[in-house]
Amino acid sequence: RAPRGPGAVLLVRPEAVAPGGPFPARVEHALYRGGHYEVIARLSDGQSVTLRTSVRVAPGERLDLAVNDAWLVPEPD
Repeated sequence: RAPRGPGAVLLVRPEAVAPGGPFPARVEHALYRGGHYEVIARLSDGQSVTLRTSVRVAPGERLDLAVNDAWLVPEPD
């Protein structure tokens, strides 16, 4: 899901999200996919984000996330 701001949508790909940043989140689901874990985490504002990590995580665990790349796309009028 993309967080919405006034007049824009922030788009973030899973490979652009990583542990070790300023955004607190709670792991809801983690699945090992051979070489990495696919994780769905819930941000403190209630939105969910998908990420891939080589670090083993478990549901309920707290992560602090970083966003390394994103696109801000204006919403059409």
